[in-house]
Amino acid sequence: MSIYDAAMREANSSGGFDKTVVQTIELSHVGFTVPVRLAMVIGEPQEVESVVSLRLEDNSIVDHALCFFSFIRPGAEKDGPTEGRLRIDGASSQIYAQLKSALDYDEPIRATVREYVIGSAGLAALGKPNSVIPGLEFEEASLDGASAEGKLEYVDGSNLNVPTGPNAFFDRDNFPTLYT
Repeated sequence: MSIYDAAMREANSSGGFDKTVVQTIELSHVGFTVPVRLAMVIGEPQEVESVVSLRLEDNSIVDHALCFFSFIRPGAEKDGPTEGRLRIDGASSQIYAQLKSALDYDEPIRATVREYVIGSAGLAALGKPNSVIPGLEFEEASLDGASAEGKLEYVDGSNLNVPTGPNAFFDRDNFPTLYT
């Protein structure tokens, strides 16, 4: 994790954070004509329509449909890898149809998560994303009604290749010289 990602995680979880975050997820698949892009505003309510236009890393501006989703990043703990999860609630009929058609393919659904921090100037002044998590796959997806849920894994399996056991991570008690 980069220093910036760690700082973003800390800022997002700390009390008194007076900024609003827009979290987005982009799902792409060989069966999609265009990627499915969803956005969720966390924090102070913003005056937004049902679609918000955001700048990507390559400076292109694309529309994201507003939709509630929950995202758990794949990671690792002392006892091994932790599973990532994605749940999309209230997906429109168009998004639902695209996800349903993708399940018929033997190709993975690729996912990229982006975060934007909204300053005092509001949504109109947003630049490139503050944090990007590329290289995810949305697997074992299930659809019911207007929701979709599934597992998120890194394409390269990087969260699976982690040390396990009591000496898997450096701690202050077992490695005191690292903390001096």
